[in-house]
Amino acid sequence: MELILYKKEINFEVVTDEQEKSYIEVNLTEKGIKNGYIDIPEKFSEFFPSDCFSDRATGNQGNPIELRFGNEIRNTDMRVKSSITISPRARFGGYFNKVINAKPGDTLRISKVDNRVFEIKHTPSS
Repeated sequence: MELILYKKEINFEVVTDEQEKSYIEVNLTEKGIKNGYIDIPEKFSEFFPSDCFSDRATGNQGNPIELRFGNEIRNTDMRVKSSITISPRARFGGYFNKVINAKPGDTLRISKVDNRVFEIKHTPSS
């Protein structure tokens, strides 16, 4: 108590239980597989650089990020599809349907490799 009385301010150390994750996981849907979309909940938008987003209506593109998956690399920006969904502008129909034979309920883990580089890994549902 004596220490508090003689200090002009108290410095608190903030400790959080959640560390910043280096990956996010999204489930594939039938519609997403058919059309080649990766629909990501908007709550994960901070996982990506803020300047990579574009508005669906204006057509202006954001700065590209690199997505690595299978043996391919795509440079794309991220579209804000709605208030609840974001998605890479690039489409993945060939990868979903011909390479990994994706099924609804399969999971994609998107890992941050570097600030603008992300890797996508597929995990089939049980």
